[in-house]
Amino acid sequence: MEVAHRANNATLRTRNKELVGLGKALGMKEPAEEFKYTARRSEYMSMAVAFVMLIIFEAIGMDLLIALLVHGWLKFVLLGIVVGLHVFILVMLFAPLFTKHRLAATHLRLRYSYQFRADLPRSVLVGAVPVKEKLDSPLPLKPFYHKDRYRLNLAFSTEGQVVLTLAQPVTLQIGLFKKVAVRQILLNVDRRDLFLQSLSFPGNSVSTYPEG
Repeated sequence: MEVAHRANNATLRTRNKELVGLGKALGMKEPAEEFKYTARRSEYMSMAVAFVMLIIFEAIGMDLLIALLVHGWLKFVLLGIVVGLHVFILVMLFAPLFTKHRLAATHLRLRYSYQFRADLPRSVLVGAVPVKEKLDSPLPLKPFYHKDRYRLNLAFSTEGQVVLTLAQPVTLQIGLFKKVAVRQILLNVDRRDLFLQSLSFPGNSVSTYPEG
């Protein structure tokens, strides 16, 4: 069984390389399997809605204070800044709901909100293990970096989590300016078994954790 599984994986990798070569020759993008990480978003949405209500009340209060206490052109400048700031917060609050990861034949494309994006060559990945760990925050708006473990956490929820191990630390960028050395990446996907099987690491055809 193991020999047959390895042979099937080798055949799939060969076909993927052929498709990639054909796509590049035709000027097409490399085909990739999409993996969402927000399949179950009810808990996040309930907290986000509560947070939105607080933002709205705060914005109304600040706008009223500015309108009553400030006069002239400065009032409109301050109102514009306050409105823009709160719109930005709302955008960042819901941004994780509109990004997803993609696994192609040669690269793993990681995306989390508008604050993190990286295209990792699959050759740097040496392991993938299913886990279930607590989140760094109940409202995971951004990636979290743990310097002591060279670990980057991209998990949106505790379901479908996977820890990826890299062959060596890789420098990745978070946000606009922060660069960190990463050896492990914690993420979650909606179809973990398929994700692990597609990575083709030994023993990853079926996860040892339930999808939920």
